[in-house]
Amino acid sequence: MFEGLEYKKLPSELSRLDRQEPSRPLDTKWEEECLVEVSMDDYCAEQPPMLLSSIYGRMNVLVFAFPTNGAYDELPYIHFLEELICQLKGKDRLFILLIKGEYLLPENKKQLLKQLAEENGSQFELVELNHQQVVLDEWIRDEFLASTREENGQRCIYLLEPGNNSWGRNVPGLFVNKINQRALIPTIQFKYHRSLIGFEGGNVLVGERFLLIGAHKTEYHNLEKYGASYFGRHIIFLETEPIKAIGRWSNARLTSDNFYNTYKGYRKNQVLYHLDLFLTLGGKKGDQELIIIGRPEIGFDLDETAPDDVKELIGELIINTRNAIDQIRANLEYQLQDIDVSIEIHEVPLPLVYYDEIKDGKKRRQWTFVSYNNSLTEIFYDDKLIDPCVVKHIVLPSYGISSDYSDIIDNATGLPCANFKNLYKYDLESQLLWKGLGFQVTVLRRDFNPFAYRCGSLHCLSNCIERS
Repeated sequence: MFEGLEYKKLPSELSRLDRQEPSRPLDTKWEEECLVEVSMDDYCAEQPPMLLSSIYGRMNVLVFAFPTNGAYDELPYIHFLEELICQLKGKDRLFILLIKGEYLLPENKKQLLKQLAEENGSQFELVELNHQQVVLDEWIRDEFLASTREENGQRCIYLLEPGNNSWGRNVPGLFVNKINQRALIPTIQFKYHRSLIGFEGGNVLVGERFLLIGAHKTEYHNLEKYGASYFGRHIIFLETEPIKAIGRWSNARLTSDNFYNTYKGYRKNQVLYHLDLFLTLGGKKGDQELIIIGRPEIGFDLDETAPDDVKELIGELIINTRNAIDQIRANLEYQLQDIDVSIEIHEVPLPLVYYDEIKDGKKRRQWTFVSYNNSLTEIFYDDKLIDPCVVKHIVLPSYGISSDYSDIIDNATGLPCANFKNLYKYDLESQLLWKGLGFQVTVLRRDFNPFAYRCGSLHCLSNCIERS
């Protein structure tokens, strides 16, 4: 039925590419809340709050958002959260799940998440944002950055919302109201400020002496004007030359195997629209900063029987992405020299994959890169150990461990659904890299292909708002 590449379809219950609006109970009661926003003068008074590091400090409070766009049901989203809670055990962590009232989870699911957290020495809290205009996206990382400072003898954490945020607007402000009302962290006062700079959280990486920010959706003029006030450290702006490539469905490329091919990764002046998809900060090695960069490569079986135009398309995606990442790498090295920061770069696999579906009688193929950079990292001094020491820890997604869906038949074609077990070699390679850098490695074994299908992964799904 299909020529060339193997047909790879994710089971439809795991991930839906097109946004949908789930059914809503008719008796939904909306709350009216007044946002209390700190002014820029107060936010930047004397010493601006310090942005939370992307790597230093133990991750104490992690925030997630159950999406209102119908992209996921409890499977795989809640199953992912269950595993993460179980794996990050024994650290007195707080896991917070934001949810809109009309999309409430079944009571048994809420109780299970609470139970899992308690059994593993942590805490789980559900926070309902029952405001009619709230839109929750699964990529909570993009909605805000957290910063902190002491105010009147009390620690204060600010949730800094991007100035150009329109999709999930007001989510951090409403969240601050709830977290203070419920005194979820009584020792910390939370505040909200809407930045004068447009950015997306997944496009910002915070190091010790510098901040990396990508070009996509970053308002460069305002970054130049207000960046020092908001971010308080040396800013490194990273961009690439414009990349010509296949686009979304309106600009899909039809190949000789009758598939309409799309790719969402490129944005104007930036490869892989968020830095956290191909860059990870790894802490220090002596006097050098460790930076781990994604290495694009083919992540599926390919032989000479594939049509020539399909092979050309694959080559274009791989080569364009490699060249653009090389530009980022050279740009990064050059700018860090200005502040006398020496770096050591390591590479981790960035496999190109594809997901198929047949919709409205058309064969559609979406290309994407599955990211091992999109991980959770923490470096901290653990004085609770018998022999206190510095702990270096990373949590990695996996794409080839629990990713064989061939026992499920696709109704549209009568063919088995996809098997991505060939990606296990990349799962293993990424683990070995981090172990070689001295990190304890935790691997989430549930399949992250359903999230990669929508162009994100572990780091995108979470937002750390408090580190020790």
